Parts: sequence; structure tokens; C-alpha cells
Amino acid sequence: MHNEWEVSDTDDNMVTASKKTIEYLRGLTRLAIGATTGTTNLVETMHSTVSNMNPPLGESSATTTKGITRLVYRSIRGGTQLVGTSLDYAMQGLLPFLDDKGPPSRTLDVFLSVINGICGDQLVETENPLAIGMKLFYQKNELIGDQLSSSIGAPASKVMIFVHGLCMSHHGWEKDKINLSKEMAEKLGFTPVYLHYNTGRSIASNGAEFADRIESLMYNWPIPVTELTIVGHSMGGLVTRSARYHGEKKRHQWIKINKKLASIGTSHCGALLEKSAFLIETLMQLSPYAVPFTRLTKIRSTGIVNLRDGSVGANDEFIPLPVGVEYYALAAVLNKQSNMAAEQVIGDGFVTLDSALGQSSDAGRSLSIPPDNKWVGYEIGHNEMLWNNDVYKKLSAWL
Repeated sequence: MHNEWEVSDTDDNMVTASKKTIEYLRGLTRLAIGATTGTTNLVETMHSTVSNMNPPLGESSATTTKGITRLVYRSIRGGTQLVGTSLDYAMQGLLPFLDDKGPPSRTLDVFLSVINGICGDQLVETENPLAIGMKLFYQKNELIGDQLSSSIGAPASKVMIFVHGLCMSHHGWEKDKINLSKEMAEKLGFTPVYLHYNTGRSIASNGAEFADRIESLMYNWPIPVTELTIVGHSMGGLVTRSARYHGEKKRHQWIKINKKLASIGTSHCGALLEKSAFLIETLMQLSPYAVPFTRLTKIRSTGIVNLRDGSVGANDEFIPLPVGVEYYALAAVLNKQSNMAAEQVIGDGFVTLDSALGQSSDAGRSLSIPPDNKWVGYEIGHNEMLWNNDVYKKLSAWL
């Protein structure tokens, strides 16, 4: 079987290519055209700001350029759009003559996951072929409806679902061909299942769809499921909480067998990096010379913005932990020893200690996780938690 990006010579020396390859090229072309147009708009706004001699602070009187200058910028935008539209139609016209060549490669999955984390909501909105659809996997097999028996082989009556974080994929749980999550689940008598989703979408949207996917999975599982456990890393912990919330609202049956949830390095009370990005964006609004560049900061997806406060509901309202389920939180600190700066500023490199443990300075937004259900590891980074033996030793004891 050929890799997704390969081409092969047929007997008559004609070159065939994958339909998926063309679709992805169309998607990349659209992104490139959008970036070029956006850069042109930014430069024009900056040009107008300088031309109007705006003061360093305050509102800008600039709108767009005028005269020949405006015509030049319009010509650049028009030409860029024309090239993009022509390329898109040309590649679309090739699709009927091309072959499909099997599933995407791991490298491609990882690449698409990063792109979707950054601007996945925009990809969905513009129907860009690069947008990832939500899927569930067992090993390398996608789990589809009533085809589960052939995909799993010998399913257990207990299921453990693992949910990855921002800009990651279901491949992220494995490193150097070692998958500690899989080993733990199987040792405990569970069949491990992995979610792959577009992390650029809002957490609430992903949570609602995930809840429906779980319901379908449980309904189509080859044997009756007696126990369901879900483990989420980073953003995956928020998506898991959101799924539980939406599942309860929809009165899904899987809620009855879901007794345990766990989060690994999840920003329950917000991510410091996103809070910092929002602060910088706010300060940039004070100067008309910096305002044009906020277009760059606004490129980040809704999923990333949701990390600012750890929002799991549709309207950013605080959603407490569900009743009737044991909740466990694992956190990490990069430093060797405990100290205020290491825990509340550095944390695991992305998430502070308090946020990972659901502890907020606002008591009304703290999660009521029992002390015995919290664990802190030292000298461990955010993504390293996925492959750390101590993390899985503690998680295994809980689950």
C-alpha cells in the first residue's frame, strides 16, 4: 500500500495520485491565499495609519488607503483571489480521474492535527478539506457503527477511552512504539479506545459530539458494556467533562456505566499562556500602530481561546464536576522541588499546578476534587506525562 503522499507509475506510464492528496493541496492553497490576503490587509491598514500621522496612543483615524495606493492593494487582493480560485477549480476538476490509496499516514495525521488546533474552527466554517472529523480508533482501526466486531476482534466488557490534547492526535499516546496507556488499560481488563478530533473547534462543540459518539459506540459494542472510564490529557480533560455534561443533558445511556473520569495536565481553571496572549492583545489595542497586528493574534482558534478560562459549556458558564462519578486529576511541575514560582507560573510548562488540580482563586470556580484523588509529579513536562511510568502507576491504582 502506498503512502498518502506518494505517486506510482501505472503500466502505461501514466501517473496516478490520491484524491486525498489533491483535497489536502486544495486546503493548503486556500490557507495560503487567505494568509496572503490577510497580510495585504494588514500592510494596507499600517500604511494608512502611518500616512494619517496618528498619535502613538489612542484610536486610529485610519480606515483604508486612498487613490492609486488603494487601487494597488485592491489589485493585489483581487489577483490573489483569482489565482486561488483558479487553482481550486483546476484541482477539483482532477478528482474524478484520481485514485484513493488507503488511510492517511501517521505523519499526515500529526500535521493535520497541528493545523486544526491553530485554526480548525475556520477550516470547518470554510469547508476546507484540511478540517478533521471526529473519529474513534482501536489500535489503527477506525471504529465505525456496526463494523466494530471486525475492527476489535475480542472486545472486553469494559472500555477505556483516551482523549488527546490541543494540536495533538490519537498517535500522541505512543512514543518509540511504547504505549503505556494501552498497556495499563489492557492490564486492568479494559479495551482501549482513542478519540481523534479537531482541537480548534470549541470545547463545548467537541464535547457535545463526543457524547453522541460514545452513545453510538456503547450501542454498537459487540458485547454489553459494564464499565466505561475516560481519561483526558490537557484539552482532552475539558472535552471529557463537556461530554459528560452534554451526555447528562441528553440522558444518554452511557452515563449509567461511566463511574470514573481522569484528567492529565488539564487546565481546568484556565491556561496561563492563553491568558497572557489575551492580555497582550488587549494592550495592543491601545496603540493604532499595534492594532493591525492584532489580526495575527486573533488567528488562534476558538478551542485555544476556550483554554483561557477552562470553559466546557456553550456560554462559558462554570460547569461543576458531575455527580455520581469519581474524578481524578494528575498534575506535573518541571522543577525538582515544590515552590510558588515553579507551581503557579511554570507548572508543567503549559498548565499551572492549581489549574491542573482544579483549584481556582475564585472559590466559586474550583472543582471539588477530593485530596486523595489528586497527584503531583515533579520533573515532568506537559507532554511527557503521556509517557511517564509514575503517571500510569498512580492512574492504574486509581482505576
